[in-house]
Amino acid sequence: MSGEATDERILRAFLALAATRGMAGVTTRDLARAAGVNEVTIFRRFGDKASLALAAVRRFQPIDAIATYRPTIDTSTRERCLADLTACLRMLYHQLVTHPELLQFGLADAARHPDVLEEVKKIPDAARRLLTDALRQASPLLRGECDIEVEVLGLLGLLLLLASWRSRRWMRLSEDKAEAMLTARLRPLLRGPVADDA
Repeated sequence: MSGEATDERILRAFLALAATRGMAGVTTRDLARAAGVNEVTIFRRFGDKASLALAAVRRFQPIDAIATYRPTIDTSTRERCLADLTACLRMLYHQLVTHPELLQFGLADAARHPDVLEEVKKIPDAARRLLTDALRQASPLLRGECDIEVEVLGLLGLLLLLASWRSRRWMRLSEDKAEAMLTARLRPLLRGPVADDA
């Protein structure tokens, strides 16, 4: 098996264990068993748990997908604007739920490890920039009282809540239901009536 494939297995196993036990609860013995390698391989490839955690976050974080996504908001009609804004939220939601163990680990343990925290913080920073750009593009159709900065934080909060509850299995949520909820959250931001089926 190639070194890349071995690293992938180790990193996936680490995140899965860390998401449920916390980083301190992950032993190299349990990690080796879960990844199908021996403990020496883990030490040789990653050194300590802090380096392992940093490598796992770097491998699985969605920063590239978020940072390179360029929203294009069509303000020719309210329905098109709503659909384009929803597409931005759908993409962010998809990135959050693709690796639920990364989300759980990031929320639970990242703050205890400054290098890991710096990597994890890149995700909400990129998401905030993306949504700020999208809402600025939509500004001709936004209600006058909308504060873009506040709305971005509210949207990010909803995304995080939906993704984290789904990852912990506190809420059963289909992709369609999540998208409907995100669209419903956006609808009041736009001036005038917007068709429910947009």
